[in-house]
Amino acid sequence: MRSHSAALGVKDYFLFCEILMQRPLRGGQLSLGNVLTREETAYMREMAAHRFGEVMEVLRALPRPMLLVFRNINTVRSINAALGAPVDRYSLMAKSAVRSWGRLRGAQTPGLGGLRAAWESLKFEVALRLEALSTKLLAAALRLLARWGRLPHSERLEAYLRA
Repeated sequence: MRSHSAALGVKDYFLFCEILMQRPLRGGQLSLGNVLTREETAYMREMAAHRFGEVMEVLRALPRPMLLVFRNINTVRSINAALGAPVDRYSLMAKSAVRSWGRLRGAQTPGLGGLRAAWESLKFEVALRLEALSTKLLAAALRLLARWGRLPHSERLEAYLRA
């Protein structure tokens, strides 16, 4: 992410990641649940308030089309939240990006390029489904442990299990 941020003209890649993902990145951990916990929401508000100048610097460094992408991400996030977070927007956006990449790749190199793009798309889809299955199995195991009283109560864990 550091090199890609630099290619976009952004110096503070970590802040850029938090702006892009619209969630805190602490200790290298990233939770992609649909709903932020109270602590995560509080952190993002505090970060935006205390680092407003740095946030604006990151946004000014970005190419203008990237700001349109951010705006669209915000719109999708808002609609998803208003509907009760019924879909995994990260997976949907990732699938859309890979599909578009495949089309571009196929158009640039007809023949084997299209075959390679299809192969990459299939690999991505399999990895995405395995990750989703892994997440569901982990959530089920945590729910079971919580039901048996083997897990300490935590608001963060409760929010994760709800998402």
